[in-house]
Amino acid sequence: LSVLKLDGLKLNGIPPIFSTPKLLKYLKNLLNDAKPYRHMKLVAVGNIGSGKTTLLQQLTKQGKTVRRQCLTFSDELSTTPVAADFVEWEYAPRSQKKVTFTTWDFGGQSEYFTVYQCFLTHRSLYLVVWNVADGEQGLRDLQPWLENIEARAPGSPVMVIGTHGDIAARGSDAYEGLQKLFRELYINYNASRFAYPQFIHHKCIIVSSFDSTQMSHLRKSIYEVATSYQPVGLNRPKSSIPMLEDSVPYFYIQLYEIVKELAHKCYEDGIVPIYSDQEYRQAVQLQCELLQQQGKPVNTGSEQVGFSISQLYEASSFLHNDGFLFQYADTAKNEYIYCVNPQWLCMTLSRVATERQKDARFKNGFVYREEEREIFNIPFSGKNGRFVSELGKFLEKLEVILSLDADRILIPSFLPQMEDKACLILQERDQHHTTPGEKNEDISLSLISFSLVTLEQ
Repeated sequence: LSVLKLDGLKLNGIPPIFSTPKLLKYLKNLLNDAKPYRHMKLVAVGNIGSGKTTLLQQLTKQGKTVRRQCLTFSDELSTTPVAADFVEWEYAPRSQKKVTFTTWDFGGQSEYFTVYQCFLTHRSLYLVVWNVADGEQGLRDLQPWLENIEARAPGSPVMVIGTHGDIAARGSDAYEGLQKLFRELYINYNASRFAYPQFIHHKCIIVSSFDSTQMSHLRKSIYEVATSYQPVGLNRPKSSIPMLEDSVPYFYIQLYEIVKELAHKCYEDGIVPIYSDQEYRQAVQLQCELLQQQGKPVNTGSEQVGFSISQLYEASSFLHNDGFLFQYADTAKNEYIYCVNPQWLCMTLSRVATERQKDARFKNGFVYREEEREIFNIPFSGKNGRFVSELGKFLEKLEVILSLDADRILIPSFLPQMEDKACLILQERDQHHTTPGEKNEDISLSLISFSLVTLEQ
């Protein structure tokens, strides 16, 4: 549809919108009882020792905070070092409308690099944090983080934050020198050579986390960037309305409540919170029917109970970008896989990334499939019997593990820290093949690739 004729139609309260797609979206939202939705992920990334955790702790001292409960199968998993920490933070400067941020504090250890990339989504404000004590090199080392954000969530807003700001006091030569380098590296850079985020805040904000005046300024800056951000990305023109001022269909919010209920149900039943496409649709439909019986119908603008396939995909994609659902496209089966508890998934991936440090059996990067359950720490019963292998396939699609054959998998983060690891891997591969001269080119190329990447690190 390229032309929508409204001659003779009288609608009250319609804003001046001159784009047909935007007008159709506005009218559709009216039909679906759209509600304001002032929520955004606040994701902190950076190298180990950059001060992310302390920064977020001081940042959230003003406003209302609630730590999100983690639904796990055991105390062991809940105490595993994790790639991210999660806090709900509601904040607004005086006389302004409140915004709720879900803070994601990603660990800076190299073992977690494969983990955090799975959770870089749109509808997020990224804080790329570095330690000013690391000087110019610390600022240069932000390049991989910025490139990953642009690759995984193009068009997202980014703020570069320097901690330990007492080392480079505002107005000093050191401060001005760092600001000049920041502009040269990430603002006035050669776009043909680098792929950095399109929306990087024009100034590197340097703070001391224990200076209340500087932290107050940082809070206001984060609020201003979040509330003024207008979405832009691949094949998506810049919006004329700030993202947090745009209303969303009410059934998005209703689906969020349904997803929370499914996560609790999985936790209570002791089953993995991962659904195939069909299972997810059936589970959501059942919850919609229960809400209908309780007199709380899902409002999708139609008489049918529940969501159409397109509406469910649309609302699920929104929740994925907002961090409340993990949606992954299984291209081999031409369908989606859903995890209704992204925090559990993040902790499970964290466990995979760190188990090598605790168990000598996994020191060479090779794991037998019967040992997968021990790494994932999942009770082996009922539905989970199937999902232990399904979760392994899921992690393979996320490039966290590599399937070698019917018996073994390779976990790159388990590879030993030694110079001859490439030789070790190929030796293990040769020992596994009993037929003289037998080769598997795909496995060889994959192993060599993983080995060289790890050697470079």
